[in-house]
Amino acid sequence: MGGEADEAEALKAVAEADLICYVTTNDSVQLAEFEFLSKLKEQTKPLVILLNVQHNLLDERRIPRFFKNADEMLRGKDIIDSKERIFRYAREQYQNDSITIIPVMLLAAQLSRQRTDPELCQQLYKTSRIQDFLDWVSNAVENYGVLLVSQTLLGETGVSLMPKIKTIQQEISTCQESSKLLAQKKQELTSKLRKVGQDGMKKLEIEMQEIFQDLSNRVPSFARNNWDKSRDIQQSEWKSIISKEVKLKERIENILNRLEADYVQRNQEVLDEISKDFQFISKSKHQDFNFSGADNGFNFRSIFDSFGKILALAAFIPGISGVSMLIAGVGGALMQLFSWFFDSQEEQKRKACNKIEQELKQKIESQRREYTKNVIQGWGQACTENEGKIKQYFLDAEKEINHISTLLQKSTDSIAKARDHLTGFFALRIFYWCKNQNGKVNRSTLISTIIRLTRDPGKFFDIYLKNQTIPSIEAQRKCSQMLGESISFRTIK
Repeated sequence: MGGEADEAEALKAVAEADLICYVTTNDSVQLAEFEFLSKLKEQTKPLVILLNVQHNLLDERRIPRFFKNADEMLRGKDIIDSKERIFRYAREQYQNDSITIIPVMLLAAQLSRQRTDPELCQQLYKTSRIQDFLDWVSNAVENYGVLLVSQTLLGETGVSLMPKIKTIQQEISTCQESSKLLAQKKQELTSKLRKVGQDGMKKLEIEMQEIFQDLSNRVPSFARNNWDKSRDIQQSEWKSIISKEVKLKERIENILNRLEADYVQRNQEVLDEISKDFQFISKSKHQDFNFSGADNGFNFRSIFDSFGKILALAAFIPGISGVSMLIAGVGGALMQLFSWFFDSQEEQKRKACNKIEQELKQKIESQRREYTKNVIQGWGQACTENEGKIKQYFLDAEKEINHISTLLQKSTDSIAKARDHLTGFFALRIFYWCKNQNGKVNRSTLISTIIRLTRDPGKFFDIYLKNQTIPSIEAQRKCSQMLGESISFRTIK
């Protein structure tokens, strides 16, 4: 062959031909000379090899000697050995028994068209044995033409569909593997995301406890500094502690921002880990599957109402001022103040501080439990919604893959049906040829004549007939020899 372009042209020509002619020489019978035939083995077409015997006839003094020894040169022991070696190499590469080797001398045939002496030209042409090749081709066309054309148009077309079916079946297998992997990874993902959410919930509860404990720890000093202040002053001071010292709002907001970022990052790590499994399939199966940058839609801000409940703690500061109580107090509170009236100032301060601490800490603890409960519920709801979105993403992907698999299966069934029809029509042509008949080739005759087929292209073709007479063994032998497959007929009653 003369390069990739020539090779491509040769393969194209072979695909359209009914038989293949391959030229080699007797001085280069090496395995490498026949490796190209391995690219043609799927064709299952008759192969005729022209063994071009090399002899220098350009020196006219050698021509008489060639005429004298032509039979030995083209049919002697050396040529027989070369033919055996060629057949072995060709059979190994082409993997077909339909191989015919014809020794010729192409230079003698060429000179027969260039010389002017008619007698010399006739003798050169006859001795070149090129007519043996032409007779073989003529016989093949005359006796096997219909069979060879049917092999090209029907048999080879059916065979050419098999790789396509295999490719689609591999894609179906990949889809099925991906669907199973999706289901498996969905369970794995749900478990991991739930743990991420639970870890965040524990951190949130601990840090909320720390924040409110810091606020509670400031109650004693607040009580000592404000036990004798008016209610308005007490509330103002308490709000200052919440917003400026403890910085309750900022700290809770920071906690939520940090936990949210951590949750999103750990979500992405889980998704990326699963994505790698699908990317591995992508590289080996030529697909694409990637969860990178998945939007989990996680938003904690909707849980809270501008931290109103935190600042509302200020409303629970009790009024302990002795003056206001004397004016406004009635009932049990008034009796309590009368009981404090005879106490010393230090004793009054102690009792007032204890009262402030007791009631304020109770309110803080009550608000901590309520607020933590709301935050935890909001966190859990957000995590559940996030898990639901990602699970739905997996379900949608799994549904789409199954849909693709279904479409591929329909394509496979359609192509396989066409292949079976073509193979059946080819078998019908073989049957007609072996019976020397000219029958119709259509679905009705196929159904009424052939009940089952078993074929391994290039090896065997078993045709099961329905209530038909089996063709002669000789016809089956000739057909097998020409097609390069073991053709056999059987009947099923």
